[in-house]
Amino acid sequence: MKYNWLNRLKTEDLKSVLFSVVALITGNFASTIVGFICTIVQGRYVTAEVLGYYKQFTILSGYLFVFQLGTYQALERLVPFFYGRGEEEEARKHAAVAYAWCCFVSIIIACIFAGLVIKSLCEKDFRAALCWASQMIVAVYTIISGVLASTYRSLKDFQKLAKANIVGSVATLISIPVFPFNPFWGVVLKSTLNAVAIIPLLINCPIKTRPRFCLNSFKQLLKQGIPIFTASYVTGTGLDTLRNTLVLKFLDIKGLGLWNFAYMLYTMVLVIPNSLVAVITPRIIRDYGQKSSISFLLKKYKKTVLIFGAFAMLMAVGGGGLLTVIIPWLLPNYVESLPIIIALLPCFVIKVFDIFYSMLLAINDMKGINVISVSSSIIQVLAIVIICILFRSEYAFPLALFLGMLSKTILILIRLLILGRREKQCLQRKLPL
Repeated sequence: MKYNWLNRLKTEDLKSVLFSVVALITGNFASTIVGFICTIVQGRYVTAEVLGYYKQFTILSGYLFVFQLGTYQALERLVPFFYGRGEEEEARKHAAVAYAWCCFVSIIIACIFAGLVIKSLCEKDFRAALCWASQMIVAVYTIISGVLASTYRSLKDFQKLAKANIVGSVATLISIPVFPFNPFWGVVLKSTLNAVAIIPLLINCPIKTRPRFCLNSFKQLLKQGIPIFTASYVTGTGLDTLRNTLVLKFLDIKGLGLWNFAYMLYTMVLVIPNSLVAVITPRIIRDYGQKSSISFLLKKYKKTVLIFGAFAMLMAVGGGGLLTVIIPWLLPNYVESLPIIIALLPCFVIKVFDIFYSMLLAINDMKGINVISVSSSIIQVLAIVIICILFRSEYAFPLALFLGMLSKTILILIRLLILGRREKQCLQRKLPL
């Protein structure tokens, strides 16, 4: 019987995926609306030069973030693991060690930024001093909120976490009246006020314990967290920070502002493919736990990837046409960023293929994940450097992002096919994998 892919949409499994994705996208609807309002206001009053000036001070924070050393990722795994075994005291012990390390790192980071604030004040560069002070708050908030959020594991916890995010987003509304009078102050306030979310995170923290250090527990946190953190940092925060550094080097402050505005809009729409991957990942892990077969996962989910990939392509085409009308009318300061935004749309489509990345997570192939992550990041950085040296073009950055994501997807598929073939050979020989 000929397979009709439309029938796939009628199955209970895919319908539940679709409903879950929609629910996840709309779950933080208030935060999304607030973020959209702030972006519109910022786009009308803040020039690319002002935005770029502030963004150059955020680069140091991205590099310093590496010193959390994967404690978030370790807690995300160990807390539910110990609670599942009824060892609540062990969960509290590891949380206390993670708290202690992140507090230590936060103090060091605060001292670094405080020194930069004092240096700028001595040089009578008050705008720079304000930016460094803002980054001191943002950097400390990022470290502390991250380790606190990693202890939120149950459904009720996630609801509280969503409310904390909403509090932070609503707090940024205070910056809106400031933009028409002083765009620079508006940018600083918008970036800093989100740190208010630390208050509900502290109040509702599921594991309330004093920070205390234990070397053995710290070693276990590093053992669990660093492999995952390496992959996520190299392809996430670390790569974004290095990319901003290269934008500033090869273009200028205005170019940094244009790129960051385009990338900010891009990350806002990524909630759609990211929600899909977040919903699909537990199902992939469940299916692998039941079947222990990579070939089964590839066969089951390839049609899902193609269907949602086609939807993403339609959204990208339609969204690109809509943006060419909206941005000149609503955000005149960033008309020059429109080509960059359009060039980023293929990356939105290819993000759907992160479902294959989830398969590597399901089989716990951390070695493969780390090699692929580092390789794709190197490809992206080399592409930026080569294109900028040859053409000095802002298109280098969306093109390099696309090449990096495409190479990552291809490498993941190759890895999965190799592992699948090895799996079949082992089954034929009746040998263990």
